[in-house]
Amino acid sequence: MYDKIYSERLKLISSISVTSIITMYYFDFTADYSSGREKHPFWEFVYVDNGHVIASSNDETHIVNKGEIIFHKPDEFHSVKCDGETPANIFIMTFVATNRAMSTFNNKIIKVPYNLQGILAAIVAEMQASYGKCPGFIKHHPTEHFGAEQMIKTYLEQFLILLKRTIDGDSAENSYMRLQQHNNTSSNQLVNDVVHILENNLYANLAFEDVCGASNYGKSQLCENFKKVTGKTVMQYYTELKINEAKMLMREQRLNNSQISDLLCFSSPQYFTRVFKQITSMTPTEYKRSIKFK
Repeated sequence: MYDKIYSERLKLISSISVTSIITMYYFDFTADYSSGREKHPFWEFVYVDNGHVIASSNDETHIVNKGEIIFHKPDEFHSVKCDGETPANIFIMTFVATNRAMSTFNNKIIKVPYNLQGILAAIVAEMQASYGKCPGFIKHHPTEHFGAEQMIKTYLEQFLILLKRTIDGDSAENSYMRLQQHNNTSSNQLVNDVVHILENNLYANLAFEDVCGASNYGKSQLCENFKKVTGKTVMQYYTELKINEAKMLMREQRLNNSQISDLLCFSSPQYFTRVFKQITSMTPTEYKRSIKFK
């Protein structure tokens, strides 16, 4: 009986299969960064995590904004640069995937849905835990994190499949998105409201009570729902936003560390340095040395 079942078993189809990952980069670009023009025989995507960039593909130029992604197909000339005024954070991956379905991404700039941004964040987290902050060419197998390569591969395949469904208007993907939105509407609205307040007060010194008062949410409701969605407390999130803003200011190269500390309302430059290192694993001086210049 089982011999018959085995002989008639359904072979699983890989609609999109990533067979190799060539490079992975997470860059903090200065406002005047510009890459050289290049091409290679594998896929590349550029995802803008913060700011915006100017991406060229063959003879076309595109503005790619925060939360958007652009794909470059194999053997396509391409380049990326900042606009001379705004620094940017971008995530770049190059990989081999020969499935016909990949043609969906040709010459497209795509706004990445919120749930899929989480998959990209998971790829970056796995990459940095396994290979370091910005590994570049993948030349070795990670030894400390079990299954790291397979996790990155499956995350990437899941991201590409769900992104294709979104582009194609797939009813299953739309149903999934509606279900997620229905289940998380109230919590997401709370987080959106609070993050809006925090982002508008990066150069202030808000206390938790100030956030509660400005958002009209109770303390317990705010604590529970914000951490459930973001994994962080409100004040942890606020501090990380301030440090991200500090990094942007450093890449503009107009202010020194003490001025940035004062501008963002840290109690002292020493405390600013300590918090910066806790969050980024680098001192401000070390971070400045790591910035990608032109």
